[in-house]
Amino acid sequence: MARRATRKNLSDGSAEITFDVGDIDEVVRWAMGYGDEAVVLSPPEAVLSAIKTLHQLQLAYGNVTPVTSRKPIINSAKSPKSTKAFNRVN
Repeated sequence: MARRATRKNLSDGSAEITFDVGDIDEVVRWAMGYGDEAVVLSPPEAVLSAIKTLHQLQLAYGNVTPVTSRKPIINSAKSPKSTKAFNRVN
């Protein structure tokens, strides 16, 4: 999957993981496997891939409106092949 991954532990107990990948969709699917415990942060293409997948799931499940208090987080990456996933480990 990833050619290289780095993990940055954050002060709130969560972690930010950055992957160098050849296939952005593959790492997006991996991150989405964590449900609401992971958020795709960047690059914009990865965020868009996650949004498209969520839209397809919403259509498949009858356009259910999700209940969440978390606002989406979108950051820009320097490299288009670098994907960041935010994983809450609290």
